[in-house]
Amino acid sequence: MFAHNTRVVLFGAGGVIGGLVADQLCELKADLHLVLRRRIDSFQSRATMFVTDDISGLGTEVDHCHIGIICLGTTLKQAGSKDAFYQVDVELVDRVAKSLKVAGTKELHVVSSLGADAKAGSYYLRSKAEMESRLTDHGFETLVIYRPSLFYGAKRQDFRLAEMIAVPLLKGAALLIPALRKWKPMHVENVAAFIVSQLGSSGPGVRIIESLEIGAMQLNRD
Repeated sequence: MFAHNTRVVLFGAGGVIGGLVADQLCELKADLHLVLRRRIDSFQSRATMFVTDDISGLGTEVDHCHIGIICLGTTLKQAGSKDAFYQVDVELVDRVAKSLKVAGTKELHVVSSLGADAKAGSYYLRSKAEMESRLTDHGFETLVIYRPSLFYGAKRQDFRLAEMIAVPLLKGAALLIPALRKWKPMHVENVAAFIVSQLGSSGPGVRIIESLEIGAMQLNRD
């Protein structure tokens, strides 16, 4: 676990996982810095917020942040096109990582996706694999990549019918078919808690954490 005087910078606190990670770090009284496009009132007085239209263009604002966390991402449906999706999930994440590397961040944590593979049939998963490869090339002292499966329990503004159908089906299938266990959906608070538990806990190098390892940490939120 990281020391409480360790400065942590997080990108994506406006999203589901990023918001929960930020909230849990605030509860731990971490020295937390949030880079946002809009101010979030719930973090007022609990974290330092940098509000900017170009979240990848920060310089001195993220200096001396030992740990960086990137929880940025969208969906093809939300983005509206493959190019728009790529600009967020690959290009933006890559630019943010570069800015953190230049600022001296030693340890980077990033949320990817189960199934990320350059040879995957899914454009989404190929894009996630490219993002992972780019971040690996930046040479962070420690890089931790999380590949969670589909998650549930999120308070979303948008309605996702496919997700509502897939979650119970995959939960049941994972119990019956061992080969599908890695696809078992997990509660979003479990994912966030697992990420927080790993901050400052990994040695040098690149570590990829698959869904089975993340799901092994159960907090009884099913």
